[in-house]
Amino acid sequence: MNTRSLAVILLTGIATLQCAKNENANTDKGNGNAASSGFSVSATVSGLTGTGLVLTLNSATDIAVSANGTVSVAGSLAGGATYAVAVKTQPVNPDQICAVANASGTITGGNVTNIAITCEVTGWQQEAYVKASNANGSDSFGSAVAIEGDLMVVGAYAEDSDSNTILQGSTASSSNAGNTNGAAYVFRRTGNIWIQEAYLKPSNMDERDKFGWAVAISNGRIAVAAPDEDANQTTITHGSTASSNNTQANAGAVYIFEKNGTNWEQKAYIKAPNAAAGHEFGYALAMSGDTLVVGAKGESSAQTTITNGPTASTDTSTANSGAVYVYRRTSGTWAQEAYIKAGNSEYLDLFGYSASISGDAIVVGAYNEDSGQSTITNGSGTSSDNSITNSGAVYVYRRSGVNWSQEAYIKAPNPDAEDLFGYMVAISGDTILVGAGGDDSGQTTITNGTTASTDNSVIEAGAAYIYRRTAGIWSQEAYLKASNAESNDGFGYTIALQGNVAVVSCAYDDSSQTTVTNGSTASSDNSVNDTGAAFIFRRNGTTWSQEAYLKPPVAQANKWFGEAGLSISGDTVAVYAYGDSSNQNTITNGPTASSDTSMSGAGAVHVFRLK
Repeated sequence: MNTRSLAVILLTGIATLQCAKNENANTDKGNGNAASSGFSVSATVSGLTGTGLVLTLNSATDIAVSANGTVSVAGSLAGGATYAVAVKTQPVNPDQICAVANASGTITGGNVTNIAITCEVTGWQQEAYVKASNANGSDSFGSAVAIEGDLMVVGAYAEDSDSNTILQGSTASSSNAGNTNGAAYVFRRTGNIWIQEAYLKPSNMDERDKFGWAVAISNGRIAVAAPDEDANQTTITHGSTASSNNTQANAGAVYIFEKNGTNWEQKAYIKAPNAAAGHEFGYALAMSGDTLVVGAKGESSAQTTITNGPTASTDTSTANSGAVYVYRRTSGTWAQEAYIKAGNSEYLDLFGYSASISGDAIVVGAYNEDSGQSTITNGSGTSSDNSITNSGAVYVYRRSGVNWSQEAYIKAPNPDAEDLFGYMVAISGDTILVGAGGDDSGQTTITNGTTASTDNSVIEAGAAYIYRRTAGIWSQEAYLKASNAESNDGFGYTIALQGNVAVVSCAYDDSSQTTVTNGSTASSDNSVNDTGAAFIFRRNGTTWSQEAYLKPPVAQANKWFGEAGLSISGDTVAVYAYGDSSNQNTITNGPTASSDTSMSGAGAVHVFRLK
């Protein structure tokens, strides 16, 4: 190698070393600038109870979140950089929806700390635990309940106050000088907060009238029944007065209440035109628009036709055959429109034990009807066969103008003795729901179609049936069973229906579960006797599936959650707990309930809402 070549090599090496030194110096300088000018981005997470929540930054970087609190989203972003935080994967077990507030922006010279991520459980969850403001033992608060939007009325037929005055606001009489006089309570929701708005009593309050046995709401108007009211009046009184005559024991009456400004007032007192002892006019109650339907299961006429008009038979030769009365309100005045009897009316059929109305259609249950028919008769026909004791039947009536006529006679496809088909009925549009708490099938799945199980291996497990009207013809659409069906659970003794959603109670369910299961399963645990449950089913097209299994937040023996009182309106369901024995006299807005048991049979209502 010559001297010139060696010089070139040395110079090249020196230049290379100098370049490397300068490059390292530049890198260090760059890192120093980032450290001194970078800003962090963090978010505060609240309400997270599920697992699997994943956030994303600028649709590029994933951040897994496992707990509430502060979460680092980005450790260092330069001034002027933009950021956007979103939820990539929502949490499950339980299913939740997480929303991001202040999700995007530009770094302007400081750390970002105002991003808030709020998570809520989706599906059905308890919104409120409602107690009477004058809660007392054995009052049966909640034995009847009806909801319309944000308005709810609750009956307590065994409440003992002897007051005959309506109280506005959150108070109620503390008197216990009566005996099963009864009361009704009006509640209103604002946002997700329920408050008591009024305490209703009839103007002729008397002992053992059972005011509040049945309730109904339509267009903000409230109807309350007192089936054991004793007056012999046979006309309608408009206004705030009512008869104090007590010569017809348990004849029954219905009262109409309306809100005038900020005050609730009694507007009408309705009596059957053939009022008689033991008829129990008001045992069933339903209202749609300006039409009121009243069932009188103890009515005793042998008539087997419909009387369109203001009269009714005074015959008493067929005890407890039952009847239904239809009233219509025109220009503020109520008048009887029809008197309906079953086409096969017989002794002790109890026609009118249950009733429901939607528009111009009425459905009536007679759970003690004895026919062995297993098909639907579309039209005016019925069966006079009495081969299956208390199999039960349902009758559908439709109004044209001012005249009512029978549209269908519905029997279960699997009739059996003591199935009590028609114990409760509900109608919404062209759909009917029928409860049969005495069904003995051990099936634990839903049958979509026209059949039902003939298995009788699980005594009084209970069932419910869905019927749908297409082109004027009624046919069975589904046979509903509890997914945890067991003996004596009584699934179907209480039901509610609106649109594509059916609610069926199971008051003798024995599970100790204290949470709501959103989905198709239910607890098979039997450790707490008769705590009760309610099932929610939803229709998609013509297919029904279980959507939720509702349980009260406190598991107590003999709570009978789902006994008698049950109602649905939109995204809200109210469920009565007959055996709730808490001494609480306030409303708990939220998912909890009192575990106190010092006031036996006081009763409570649990309100659930779909989120």
